[in-house]
Amino acid sequence: MNHGEKSVKKKYFLFITLSLTLLTSSAIAAENSLYQRLGEKRGIAAVVDSFVNLAASDTKVNFTRDGKFKGMDVPYLKGQLTDFISMVTGGPVKYVGKDMKTAHAGMKIKSTEFDALANDLALTLDKFKVPAKEKKELLTLVASTKNTIVEQAISSGPRPLYDRLGGRGNLEVIVDAFVPLAAKDSRVNFFRNGRFKTMDVQLFKVHLVDFLAMATGGPKAYRGANMKAVHSGMGITGAEFDALAEDFSITFDRFKIPLKLKDEFMAIAASTKADVVEVSP
Repeated sequence: MNHGEKSVKKKYFLFITLSLTLLTSSAIAAENSLYQRLGEKRGIAAVVDSFVNLAASDTKVNFTRDGKFKGMDVPYLKGQLTDFISMVTGGPVKYVGKDMKTAHAGMKIKSTEFDALANDLALTLDKFKVPAKEKKELLTLVASTKNTIVEQAISSGPRPLYDRLGGRGNLEVIVDAFVPLAAKDSRVNFFRNGRFKTMDVQLFKVHLVDFLAMATGGPKAYRGANMKAVHSGMGITGAEFDALAEDFSITFDRFKIPLKLKDEFMAIAASTKADVVEVSP
């Protein structure tokens, strides 16, 4: 074999090796389902066990439906819920129970009770230090079942703005669109002259959704500091705050959110201005 043939074979071998590596990497990435990222069935079961215990003790959830299900088989419920979450997150587990609408028919579950349950799940995911990306994906899946589970609307008084905006799922969509818009708006100075350039934007979005959910009358998942403490020392000007509010307004218009709801939201945002803006010397 001459030198030229050896060179060609060597290049061909390198090409085959590289191709196999890329194919293997692609296969691993394709298999990386939410089910796997949550620790598969064992990890999901641990979360479900803690979550159900928390929800059962939460009066806002009304877990036993005013005592109607006081004698329920809780371990069986946990097993069914584990199988359901495993299936919908892309796992190989087969859920053999009833669909969500049939399973909850006649329970007269309220929107506020569903939201309290979702909040308990969010708190449990935080307890297990589930990353923001996986937490958001799972909560979005849970939110997608709301219309099939909730049967009873709030009977007295106006519904919270949180509900009228579509709950956490819609707030996440709004925040996902708003943050990139604000980040590239030079009038906002989002990263404070590079001081927060390495911030975890995904985590910031989660905290912002938590705060907005609380501020609009939804579940109180936000556990951060108040607005004044959070923005202390940032030197935010009135003009920067107004530019940020304008970006929120543009985002609302993009999703064709009714003017009444938009005005209510902007009024809530405006109420934080005194705590966020610092007067420069």
